[in-house]
Amino acid sequence: MKDITPQMHSPQEFQHIRNHQANGTGGLRLVGDPDTVAWDIARLVALGLKGIAVSFVNYLDELPYFCAEVLPRLMRSGLSDTRAARRPASL
Repeated sequence: MKDITPQMHSPQEFQHIRNHQANGTGGLRLVGDPDTVAWDIARLVALGLKGIAVSFVNYLDELPYFCAEVLPRLMRSGLSDTRAARRPASL
């Protein structure tokens, strides 16, 4: 990604690449209050999703909030098993 500069691309192409990066390079954005985010995750699980990778703009602020607000909602709905998060992945 180091060659993606305004000098290397047309203004329109650079803006497109910049927006793509800002939007998670194709990742699905889940934005909203904790109920909305938990509901969106539940919908994805209903469609067959088995796991997710999450990212935040500011991990220091947002990860604790996600853990305190979204994860309990998922646990209450039966969609989250905290023991699974602590299990090491099998190689």
